[in-house]
Amino acid sequence: MSSLRRYWIIGLLLLAVLLAACAPTTTPTPSPRPPTETPVEAIAEAAETEAATEEAVVEVATEEAVVEATEVATEEVVEAATEEAVVEAATEEAVVEAVVTEAVAEVVTEEPTATEVPPTATEVPPTATEVPPTATEVPPTATEVPPTEAATEEVVVEVTEEAVVEAATEEAVVEATVEATEEIEATPEVAAFALPDIGDTTELTIAEAVAAYAAADEPQFTVLLAAVGATPLASVTLGSESVNVTVFAPTDEAFAALLEELGLTAEELLANRTLVNQVLLYHIVNSEVLAEAVVALDGETVPTAMGASISISVVDGRVFLNDTVEVIVTDIQTANGVIHVIDAVLLPPSAE
Repeated sequence: MSSLRRYWIIGLLLLAVLLAACAPTTTPTPSPRPPTETPVEAIAEAAETEAATEEAVVEVATEEAVVEATEVATEEVVEAATEEAVVEAATEEAVVEAVVTEAVAEVVTEEPTATEVPPTATEVPPTATEVPPTATEVPPTATEVPPTEAATEEVVVEVTEEAVVEAATEEAVVEATVEATEEIEATPEVAAFALPDIGDTTELTIAEAVAAYAAADEPQFTVLLAAVGATPLASVTLGSESVNVTVFAPTDEAFAALLEELGLTAEELLANRTLVNQVLLYHIVNSEVLAEAVVALDGETVPTAMGASISISVVDGRVFLNDTVEVIVTDIQTANGVIHVIDAVLLPPSAE
């Protein structure tokens, strides 16, 4: 109620009081009676009536002011609550957008070669995208739901789909890893080759070192030692301290594989001294070539004491002679050269 209206009401009430006070009193009947009220009493009564009227007017005005203030306060509270709801919805939307960005980044950075995701892996369960009917209902007394809530629900659905795809991809990668691990475990392991410990070999000649390995608790180079003893030239060369040579020494297993391939026994092979001499000299290089220098000769050939050359190739850090014979132990230093252990016997061109 406006202030002008209140003033009008108060003015009319005062005017009515004044009119009532000034109205002439009716004269009594001829028989004289004493007046019932004196002018003083009438004035007092009028004053009391005016005071009561003013009090009523003030009370009405106070009630109207209280109602108006209450309405204003209610509107401010509703407006503040609405703004808070909008801010909260915007915050939730920003959080959801951040989650979506992170999920998309994780999916994009997945290894492309991992494994194809099965077609059914990207399907979202029907209940995953359904929004419960009560989720969008607004209580009658609540403020209007901002339009961002629907967008938020759509983003949540998209995040759910991305999460399902990511989980399926991770599961496929784990399965592929398990299968690869099982295949690796199923592959028979090749036992690492190890020579028996004979101590320091730098004071021994190559012939003495071969003899020491053959006499160890777990002997090695027994066939090589017998071959060196059957060929005086090789025996003299490897036993002399005046030379400096490199020997590619086949293991006993390498000689066993060669004998099986040729269909011979060790005695039958050693009886052919010409062949044995050629084979042994084909394993000797007339200079000391350490492993580092051998690797540097990748793609080249080196001449042997027999006259024919050996080709050298390096594949994934592994050294091969004539493409198939692998060097498995390197740099056994002796007084007259160096020994490299190989896993097969080198056959010279004339003996093949």
